[in-house]
Amino acid sequence: MTLCEGTKISCVLEDEEEQITFSFDNISTKQNIRRECNGAVKLSLLEEKYFSADGLSNNDINWLLSIEELNMCITIHRTDYSSIRVGSKSIKGDCTGAILSIVNNEKLEYVIISPKLLDTFIGYPEKPIIVRGNRILDGKYITALAKYKNAVDIQEKGECAMPQPFTMFVKLNSDCKSLYGTLVVDPALPFITLPPSFKRKFKYEGCVQIENTNLADVQFLEAFHTFKPTPYCRQYIRWNRMLCVKNMKFIAEVFVDIRVHNNLETCSQQCVGGVITERFLAQNAGCKYVFGDLKIVGWKEKPVNVESLRGIRSIEGRLIITNNADLGNFTYFSNLRKVGTQSGDGKVIIIRNNPDLTGLPMPRLRDITISEDDPRVELINNPMMEMRKSMTTTKKATKATGVSEASTEEISIDEPETQNPTGFEKGVAQPKRSVSTKNEGVLEFLKKHKWFVVLGAVTFCLIFLCLILLILILMLKKKTTALLPPPPYKLSKQSKEVLASICKDIMKNNPMVWCVQDRYLLWQSGRSAAGGSEECSVTACEALKPFMIPLAANASVPAKKEVEYNRPLQKRIQQFFDYEYVVMVGSKSDITRVVPRLPSSIGGLALYIDGRSDISIAYKLLGMLYLSTNILLYKYEARNVHDKSHKLVNVLFYQWGTKRLPTEFTELLQLLRLCSKKKVICVSDRRKEVFSLLYLVFMQVSTTKEVKNIAETFQQHLQLCNGAPLDRHEMLYVMRFLLDWAQQASCIPSRSEKKHANWCQVYAQMSTFSQAHPSVMNIQPQHLPGDTTSLEEEVNAAYASSYRFLPERPRGIMRDSYRRRSEDDKKRDANLQAHSDVIPSDAQDEELWADKRPTATTRTCSTRSDLVSRETQEGFSREAVKSRQGVISPR
Repeated sequence: MTLCEGTKISCVLEDEEEQITFSFDNISTKQNIRRECNGAVKLSLLEEKYFSADGLSNNDINWLLSIEELNMCITIHRTDYSSIRVGSKSIKGDCTGAILSIVNNEKLEYVIISPKLLDTFIGYPEKPIIVRGNRILDGKYITALAKYKNAVDIQEKGECAMPQPFTMFVKLNSDCKSLYGTLVVDPALPFITLPPSFKRKFKYEGCVQIENTNLADVQFLEAFHTFKPTPYCRQYIRWNRMLCVKNMKFIAEVFVDIRVHNNLETCSQQCVGGVITERFLAQNAGCKYVFGDLKIVGWKEKPVNVESLRGIRSIEGRLIITNNADLGNFTYFSNLRKVGTQSGDGKVIIIRNNPDLTGLPMPRLRDITISEDDPRVELINNPMMEMRKSMTTTKKATKATGVSEASTEEISIDEPETQNPTGFEKGVAQPKRSVSTKNEGVLEFLKKHKWFVVLGAVTFCLIFLCLILLILILMLKKKTTALLPPPPYKLSKQSKEVLASICKDIMKNNPMVWCVQDRYLLWQSGRSAAGGSEECSVTACEALKPFMIPLAANASVPAKKEVEYNRPLQKRIQQFFDYEYVVMVGSKSDITRVVPRLPSSIGGLALYIDGRSDISIAYKLLGMLYLSTNILLYKYEARNVHDKSHKLVNVLFYQWGTKRLPTEFTELLQLLRLCSKKKVICVSDRRKEVFSLLYLVFMQVSTTKEVKNIAETFQQHLQLCNGAPLDRHEMLYVMRFLLDWAQQASCIPSRSEKKHANWCQVYAQMSTFSQAHPSVMNIQPQHLPGDTTSLEEEVNAAYASSYRFLPERPRGIMRDSYRRRSEDDKKRDANLQAHSDVIPSDAQDEELWADKRPTATTRTCSTRSDLVSRETQEGFSREAVKSRQGVISPR
């Protein structure tokens, strides 16, 4: 605040009783105060109320504040002072607000005020000293002044001055936690933005005065999450020709009693509430949505422009009509649809002390609830009117949705049917006038406790969904208990070492070399290629027996058709009683190919009778379930007719095709895992010995975890298995199975990945060739596609180094001339015969058969002793030679 021109000041010196008076009209003459009044004990400001510290140095203002008696109101605003010392014993002034104001001094570090002066201010109705907005003021001085909270309006640490004028938030100091002062915007500034990355929120105490600017919006005000207005300040946002206030609700709630008017004409449908006067109605003529309380207070007569109230549709606050005269039937809220805040607590319509009010109709008001327990409308001392609530049902056809509107409540405050001259009791709300229904009570409860209702509904939905999910999981678990387990690809460290050791031995030779050097795997030779023994000891064999699957004799025995008396078949069926699971391996999808007359349809019954005893077994199929594409689970009830005992028998039927070198491994691995650690017997029409060997290797890897080589594994199975020996193709399939398992279980080291890929590629090519040429028994390298030079060299080297128990195998294609023709072969021959016009002659047939007869070759006969000597020299054991002596016919 600046002094007016010709401001006068008087001072009384310590040794003189005469008063010295002089005037100053600018800063230069103002600086002469100390020279003119040096040694004064009293200093008074004449004709003005406020003395501003502008133009005085820090020493001059401290000198002035040390005078014992000061009769003036002193303002120290926005100076560069670093320290202020107030030693005066009395400061008096005839001004509105604080007598001593120390506000928004950017460099002020400490303020010291005499305790005697502070004691004189205790008991004042308003705090006479203000110390606010001094950013670097030391905390200890703030704490010292805070003890006199009744006399000093003291700031918090970190409070800064509101910039003058305000331009942007990024210029604020980083240690500012709150702001103090009047908010004024530069008129030329087009916008003040709050960057998205700027997430700071401020406390603000001051006064908002935004007028005659080019601002387009005031969204930046949302950075002030709490606001407290300073006393004696008029707040307004007005006369901004480009401004459209879009956050009116926020402004009305935070910046209380602010006036927003005369801004952009096309954006004037929202306004802030207040006391309705002619000026208010003129400034907000087009207002439809009011934010804040709307008050009609102290009217002596209706304003001229009262018709502007008809445009109001909603009041986000309260409607207060008190202490008015000459209102009559007040029909100006005919378009009002909503009154109240979202919180919905307390009175929203207050009508009090209006003696001439006869009616207040609001036919379109919907969003309000009236109940006896918590009436939202208060009527006190309005003798000429009463409030009645009429229930009306309106049906409005909506063109946009085509939905009819439900019954609604209409609230009107009209002239009573019978006047009550005494009126209502003064100062007492009339609950009898608040009519309620059950529906209203429910709606009122929901509105008052809507967050609890929402929370309860969400909790209930979550609990309900969890229960449904739990039931589904239990049902799914129950449904999938019989399904196949996942393949055992996650192995322990020891299991990986065992599997890797076996695969390392397999990858030493390619598949064709193994076909040449198969003696130490398929035949019980008793000696390894390295010269060591591969036969397991008695103790080792006994330890491995629990991990062997017993193999039942082939159930598909030659039998008379449809004859129940079949002793061999009945004995084999009777073995199923002793086991938990029965694994049946068949080449066709028909289970009766494995076990004749076994029921294959649900409810089917089969009886197996032993003609020489009283044992009879009946099998009934209870159900069947597909576990995978080629694995089917049959559930049979097996009943002994003689002793009436019965048992549930689970039959796992695995369809294993006739392909000599299969390339499917996953389902078989899952079946092995399902059978592990269960009492299982295996029966099949083919390849049950392969399944037994795979089961033994699976148990060694997963259970015993003993490191073995491939030859030792084959030899041990050969000694323990009660089935037939494996052929070369089954041997290769077992190896390929183990390599695939090792690859999926990440047991193949990176240095062996190339060798593994080459091995699998040769096997795949052999499988493709055998499928295209089913009659070719021995596959040679030249039969495979691509360059097979290196492969031929490996095979030739294997032939040269191998010990052959039988004469050397033919190197060319060897066909099985007496191979039993399959159904597909018969159909193919029939089709060729049907399309051929030439019938072979007898000579041609004779020539065809001549090709199939064995050719006569000259052989050199050897004596039995010579053959025995030669075989012994080649490295065979004497026991193996003796076992074959029965095969050599004596000459």
